[in-house]
Amino acid sequence: MKITPEQKEQPKPIEEDLQNENGQIVVSSRMVAERFGKEHKNVLQNIEELIKGVAEKSADLFIPSKYQHSQNKQRYPEYLMTRDGFTLLAMGFTGREALKFKLAYIEAFNKMEEALKVQQPVLPTTYKDALIALVAEVEAKERLQLKNKQQQEVIEVMKSKSERLMVKIYSIREKNQ
Repeated sequence: MKITPEQKEQPKPIEEDLQNENGQIVVSSRMVAERFGKEHKNVLQNIEELIKGVAEKSADLFIPSKYQHSQNKQRYPEYLMTRDGFTLLAMGFTGREALKFKLAYIEAFNKMEEALKVQQPVLPTTYKDALIALVAEVEAKERLQLKNKQQQEVIEVMKSKSERLMVKIYSIREKNQ
């Protein structure tokens, strides 16, 4: 049976390579090696050379990590790279395919970082803004308390009505028996 191009396994989206590590978007050296068609050991060597060149900044770029191999269950080294670490490493990759993946990763980093910004609340920067935020929060809490009180009153009324209705139903049943 002949496999059509549509039936071939489509590569997973680049966004799936990225992960949120303590609020920071990172990509593993293994994913980069796989996407760029490189051997992971060579990517590790490239990263270690970069670390030597930027020793004081390397913690902001490359995070040492380990992964467990799916077949032999052994743990091996890898690096988690921030956007800047990835960019620094990928600058050394050349060719048309490398350019395509670089652009795809940059777009994926942008999307994921934007999604993180939307999730994070903006903290007030001035005393006035903090007071305004506090007042808004207190007002919202008071509205919820009032709504809760009103709902409790409705529940009590409904409970009373249901009890009276149950008494009527039982008395009708007794009369009919």
